[in-house]
This record gives sequence, C-alpha cells and structure tokens, in this order.
Amino acid sequence: SSDLHFNRVQATQRALTAKLTVGDTVKITGGDPRYVGMVGTLDKVQRIRCFCIVEGVTKPVYLFTSDVEKVEEETEALAV
Repeated sequence: SSDLHFNRVQATQRALTAKLTVGDTVKITGGDPRYVGMVGTLDKVQRIRCFCIVEGVTKPVYLFTSDVEKVEEETEALAV
C-alpha cells in the first residue's frame, strides 16, 4: 500500500507540473491500458485531470494529466 501511495503522489506531482492546454495533441502514456500509446486531442484540462478525444473512441478519455505526454508538432511531422 505504501508503494501505491508513493506512485499516486508521484503522479500527482507530475500532473501539477505538466503544462497542458485544450487543443494540445497528446500521447497517452498511462491510465487505462486500452488507450496507452494512442494519440488524441485535449478537450478539457483541469488541475490534475484531463479529457482526451481519441479517434475511434466514442467518448472523451478521462485521465490524470501525468498519463499524457504532449506531442510536439515537429515530431508528429517526422512520424508521418
């Protein structure tokens, strides 16, 4: 249980330092395994939570902001 608490504290601290804004393109790196690795657009950003719109998923995915990683436009262009 102390490991779980430690992980949660870390996730919360990362979430508070992440600078995310609505419309950002992000890659999902944590949370529900079904969505990990998917790329989406932020629809709503709160203090430590966010909603991400992912193509093919009916409703926005609810995540900790620490579960997403901002995708820079340049890296996206290289990936194509």
